[in-house]
Amino acid sequence: MAMQMTGKNLTVEKIVKVARDREKIAISPEAMRKIEKCREIVETKVKERAVMYGATTGIGELSEEVLDGFSIPLSAPSRMPIVFTSRPSSLW
Repeated sequence: MAMQMTGKNLTVEKIVKVARDREKIAISPEAMRKIEKCREIVETKVKERAVMYGATTGIGELSEEVLDGFSIPLSAPSRMPIVFTSRPSSLW
């Protein structure tokens, strides 16, 4: 059975189990609802071309550079937004 991730139960020991022992994880339904709500907010801000640090702008010294949607240059991987493209029930 996969380790259930709720967004409230992450420990160093669990990170080690996943990273070293390749233990499977599953995202709880409540955590998935929160992820989906956050994604909707980010997608809305991107469509509005709103300035949102790290989501529609670069990070750090590039924070004043507004990104054009999701067309991120390969030379700048640290500026790539994290986006779920499907509804994962478990990872790994």
